[in-house]
Amino acid sequence: YLWLLFTLTANVWPAEKSLYLDGSTYVDCGSDSSLDFANQITISCWVKPMGSSIPAEAMIVTRTNGSQTDWRFMAKVYANGNGEKWGFRPVPAGAEPAAQTTLSLNNWYHLAVTYDKNSTSDNIKFYLNGQPDGTADDTRPLTNGHPLKIGRGIGGAQAYFEGLVDDVAIWSSPLSASQI
Repeated sequence: YLWLLFTLTANVWPAEKSLYLDGSTYVDCGSDSSLDFANQITISCWVKPMGSSIPAEAMIVTRTNGSQTDWRFMAKVYANGNGEKWGFRPVPAGAEPAAQTTLSLNNWYHLAVTYDKNSTSDNIKFYLNGQPDGTADDTRPLTNGHPLKIGRGIGGAQAYFEGLVDDVAIWSSPLSASQI
């Protein structure tokens, strides 16, 4: 289990005591080597998307330098501008594996994704509120060239996340369904 230490450059939403990202703010967790993951990862968090809509590729947790991204955990995949579901992509370009559920505005969700490059099938598993929400096959190794950021998009098709985020956790192994 990885504890994240970071400098907060966003606001805390007083009513719910969660991190509020306004669609232009984010948290920079740095580039420490302890944040590098190559073949396995689990990311989980609570999110409450807010605003007028959830833009395509709204980044919840990603590796980015502000103009390029590595892996990304999104509230909505791009899918040529037609994405609807939340998802995870292990590398900067190519297919964006997606969960089965479309997130709605102003609702809390517990999201978790596990990735195991070495698994023979279903190596990406999505969980919504503790329940399975789809699987995908993608054996491309995770890329880690940029700092880890919460809520940071790079503009254009890759948007900042707008809403509340809480209890972000990252593990260096794929958790089982019972652990999620």
